[in-house]
Amino acid sequence: DDASFVSGELRKLPELLNELHKVDKNWHFAYTGRNPVGPSRALLLNEGILPHWPDRDDRRVSKHVVDPGVSEGLWGYLLTSEGARTLVPLFEAMVAEGIRADVDFALHLGAPRRALRMYAFEPPLSWQASADRFSGTSQISFGRKQ
Repeated sequence: DDASFVSGELRKLPELLNELHKVDKNWHFAYTGRNPVGPSRALLLNEGILPHWPDRDDRRVSKHVVDPGVSEGLWGYLLTSEGARTLVPLFEAMVAEGIRADVDFALHLGAPRRALRMYAFEPPLSWQASADRFSGTSQISFGRKQ
């Protein structure tokens, strides 16, 4: 997507993938860059976007890998073939029902979050380019983007 890799961090990717594999050899999805929602959680709950995980923060599972809480920004991620096989039918069902959330939030809705073996690297390996900070396709107002 809009990823810019952090200078010097990309060389750590093989080591981080090894660490992730030790955490979960069957992982599906790993953020290389994202914004943890944190302070915006109350607004999302109030709007009914994310009713299923009211107090879901990141959970550290190893030195550089977290089980992520709700995140916005989907500019850097890795997806395994099994992750794609899991995710595509879930998103097809969401499209059939009518899209109600941006894709970054949709990953954290009930069915995708239960089905996906999702992780994030901390600190991140990629950042969103400042020119792309606000997506022209987002249904979320600029005031909510961080």
